Amino acid sequence: MVGVVDPRSYPREYFKMAHELDDSNIFEDWRPAVEKDKFADAVIIATPDRLHKEPAIAFAKKGYHILLEKPMAVNAEDCEEIVAVCQENGVMLAVGHIMRYYPICIKIKELIDSGAIGEVVHIQHKEP
Repeated sequence: MVGVVDPRSYPREYFKMAHELDDSNIFEDWRPAVEKDKFADAVIIATPDRLHKEPAIAFAKKGYHILLEKPMAVNAEDCEEIVAVCQENGVMLAVGHIMRYYPICIKIKELIDSGAIGEVVHIQHKEP
């Protein structure tokens, strides 16, 4: 880890101490980070869903590889634009859909698809 962006001071201070980060790579907003000369190979974008597109495109244009938290964006057009900009700039793009291949998640989907648990009307899940 070489930098952190977070609007909250506690995470910024925690990551600064835990990873001995330079003050020049700690930001309250992503925009100053992308305006700075490139200082990392990749970024993780974990903003709220509706705020994925703008930083993803900006960092891709600077040549940063991107791990984008799910969902990629709020509509297909934004997803397509993010992918296009990443391709144009030779940037690797990955989306964090990590849970779908967990055995428990596969089993839950099988149970839902088979009708074994009836009609699903609501699911609330918090990751441990």
